[in-house]
Amino acid sequence: MSCVGFLTPRQLARVRAAAADTRPVSSFRSPAPTAAKAERVRAMARSTDPRIRESAALSNLADAAVLAALATDEERSVRCCVARNERTPATVLTVLAADADPGVRGWVAANASTPATVSERLADDPDPTVQAVVAWAARWD
Repeated sequence: MSCVGFLTPRQLARVRAAAADTRPVSSFRSPAPTAAKAERVRAMARSTDPRIRESAALSNLADAAVLAALATDEERSVRCCVARNERTPATVLTVLAADADPGVRGWVAANASTPATVSERLADDPDPTVQAVVAWAARWD
């Protein structure tokens, strides 16, 4: 039995209307973020579970203050997630470019939002993997 059989007539009408829409799925927009969603991301950033803090660091709703706080997290994985987020401010990426962990620096090098001056500095990083990521990212332009 299909789950379609459990739909109300109104829900079934909406499914049929959606099926008739010929626009590509990529054209549909998510609802605008609410203040409550942004507050949930701030709460996630304060979690004791590093996996939850990683999710906050990757969120497109994480504001500059959240990302700056998570950039100093004791967990390497959280700092890597901050470095991966394309919304991370240049000032935070600059700080992360000096992180002791080469994995964090590598993610900074891979971030398209990293300022050119930071990428140039990372090109001379002592870690060969970071240098390779800088060279790889330079080919995007």
